[in-house]
Amino acid sequence: MDGIRDIRNIIKIEVLQSIQDEFAEATGISFVSVDYRGHPITSMSGFTDFCKRMRSDETFRQRCFRCDAHGGLNATITGKPYFYHCHSSLVDFAVPLLFEGQLHGAVLCGQVKIPPSDEVEAALEEIIKPTTEWHDDPETVADYEKINVVPFSKIKSVATLMQKMLQYMIDEEYKNIMTEELDKKQQELDKEKNRRISLEEALKVRRFLDFQNRYGLDFIFYILNVISKLAYKENAVETENTVCDFSDMMRYLSDNSHNHFVSLEEELKYLSCFAAIQRRRLDGNFDCDVSVPTKYYSVPCPFMLLHAVLENVFKYNPDVKDQVKITVTGKESEGAFLLEIESRGVPFDDEQMKLAISLEEVEETESGKVVLSTLNRRIKSLFGETYGIFLQKTDGDYVGGSLHVRLPLSSGGMVK
Repeated sequence: MDGIRDIRNIIKIEVLQSIQDEFAEATGISFVSVDYRGHPITSMSGFTDFCKRMRSDETFRQRCFRCDAHGGLNATITGKPYFYHCHSSLVDFAVPLLFEGQLHGAVLCGQVKIPPSDEVEAALEEIIKPTTEWHDDPETVADYEKINVVPFSKIKSVATLMQKMLQYMIDEEYKNIMTEELDKKQQELDKEKNRRISLEEALKVRRFLDFQNRYGLDFIFYILNVISKLAYKENAVETENTVCDFSDMMRYLSDNSHNHFVSLEEELKYLSCFAAIQRRRLDGNFDCDVSVPTKYYSVPCPFMLLHAVLENVFKYNPDVKDQVKITVTGKESEGAFLLEIESRGVPFDDEQMKLAISLEEVEETESGKVVLSTLNRRIKSLFGETYGIFLQKTDGDYVGGSLHVRLPLSSGGMVK
């Protein structure tokens, strides 16, 4: 398996980004993932204004990188999350991404304070001498004062949960790689009868891997159930609801990860959970209204289509402050099904969205655009050029736009 050292070969970056974003939203802790060379492989999640300001200065930025490198190295040596004080006296920790004892990357987390009463128990190392030059800048000091104070016990729990989930993801993807190799060996068995590996043995291993996959998913849902119960006991209603929505999203992903198309009903249920989480993130400044007649619920819909649309909206409009509303409607039009997605508050008709739905190949680093562009090409290749994703010009002077997805009324419309 050449290139196995590349973290992208053993973990799905878009899934890692999603989990990272949800952890940041639920815990108030910042996250970013890097490869084994320290290069970021995800966008920053929940970064504080203070740390953004510090990293905009070359001198402070180099100190931040030095702390990141030290934390990642120590996490690799111990194989466990490593907690420490950065040069600004904030609490950071590194969660290693290990496979077969080899470092593939790390998730760098933190940018929080802990209560003074926790300092003795934590006994955290100071990587370098604390920086004090910024104390004379009122704006920087004000940003520092806004940083969350999180009990050290909660930080340790988040680190442990994050490591277990990431390790599961790495093991899961490796099993998928092994399964693909087993499939190739099974094909070779039909062509080369002198192979020593029998089909019966290969199937036994396949069944064992399938059992492990199911067990791993059950473990994730078990952990989410524990978090939900803790949130209920602590009367953290929004946290509990977020965990429940996230659980439903994970179940949808696990049940359909190998499907190119699902029913429109399933996709709309996923959208409802995703929209609920975004609504909480934006403090009620986001609303999603779905009005699709139930008779169209069986229409074949590309897996993760609506997620890809909303991801592009929020990825390229991250600082949403005004009211945003997404309206999803559906109707029959000229013998096909037309799904209309209207945005008010953020635009659809910018260059990023045009590139996302184009039929051109998109760089892999732009994950959200790759998904939407891939889905558009898949629809056209399966159902014909009259189907696909189309950007509509807005009528009126409001900020927003409209996206139309033309789909067949049934899967029988596939191009032969």
